[in-house]
Amino acid sequence: MISTGIGTDNIDIVLNELDALVNVDLTKRRPLETHRSLRFLRLGTSGALQEDLETGTPVLTKVAGGLDGLLHFYRSGGIGIPDLTRDFVHDMGWDGRLAEPYFVPASPTLSRLFDDPGVRSGITLSTPGFYAPQVRSIRLPSRDAVLLEKLAAFRYQGMKIMNFEMESSALYALSALLGHEAVTLCVAIGNRLSTRFMKDYKVAVDELIDTALHKLAGNG
Repeated sequence: MISTGIGTDNIDIVLNELDALVNVDLTKRRPLETHRSLRFLRLGTSGALQEDLETGTPVLTKVAGGLDGLLHFYRSGGIGIPDLTRDFVHDMGWDGRLAEPYFVPASPTLSRLFDDPGVRSGITLSTPGFYAPQVRSIRLPSRDAVLLEKLAAFRYQGMKIMNFEMESSALYALSALLGHEAVTLCVAIGNRLSTRFMKDYKVAVDELIDTALHKLAGNG
């Protein structure tokens, strides 16, 4: 278990260095001949983007969408979902001055392991910030005041955009590039559409951690 800090920039450091620990000869500074695949499970909190998503509900990220641009700094052909990017850019009226969105699926094996009746699933968006990128403001207004409503209405092959957070796009993208498996489960601690928020979300997060660890151990 490890804490990464907030944001895709921190995930970039942690994923690359964890991979180096198991797949690089650090003395000779070259990749090992035998590749070792790791399993990454992100557990955390998020903001719901569907009005019927009750606070306290775990959300399984079947596809992580990145608004952060990190993937584009890597040679990354073949890991994304181009059709989803195309539809998203079109439906959102995406501003060309922003980073091009990218979408990466979860590990099928890990996704099936955590796909329970009490868990909602769909697309999770990872943003490069907490305020304007998630349509919050103190003194500085966000570029698109109706972005939340457009995100809630978006559909791709029956999937909805379920929630916001700030890490999963990098986790999924780098895991795919490096040959690892990744999945995210986040408690919805606030609903941005209905403006319902949990007063105390720590119990729900603790329950999520306990359930996830039991499933990983084969007891779920």
